[in-house]
Amino acid sequence: MVCIGVAVLGKSDTTSRLSPDVVSMERALTLFMGISVIVWAVVVVVVVHVVYVAMFGRISTGQCCIHVY
Repeated sequence: MVCIGVAVLGKSDTTSRLSPDVVSMERALTLFMGISVIVWAVVVVVVVHVVYVAMFGRISTGQCCIHVY
């Protein structure tokens, strides 16, 4: 996902000569890619945390973690 975002960022310089609509579309796509990367990172962290607590929470003192569900 990050590679695609970098590729879109690199392409925005060449498309700036075409038209304002294309440039705004490229910027919107770049912003969307950045937001989606952040969202995926948050999802991965939450899933790993839930799996960790489900597996090791009852055995160790992992229950002291703050749960926001």
